[in-house]
Amino acid sequence: MSHRLQITLDDDQYEALSGESARTGASMAEIVRQVVEARFGLGSTQKRADRFRQALTEAAGTWSDRSDDGLGYQQRIRASLSARSVRSVRSPHPKPARRRAV
Repeated sequence: MSHRLQITLDDDQYEALSGESARTGASMAEIVRQVVEARFGLGSTQKRADRFRQALTEAAGTWSDRSDDGLGYQQRIRASLSARSVRSVRSPHPKPARRRAV
């Protein structure tokens, strides 16, 4: 789960963050996340691996009640989206019927 956060920075802090973003190509949000991970020790390889393993364990078996596999599901969804795209390209905004003068 992720959370949104709004912070206030003084000019020096903002310039430092903005400069690092320009230098590295990372977004300011990504840099803030990296700093928080480093400050609180959340970014260690072992902790990340542990959290990843826990997520895999919790996700295991979530598709056990489905008859299709991941590839079949993906193909069905893409076919459905493709069919909708074709319909919307043909007539994005149907024209209203013209009324005849009587």
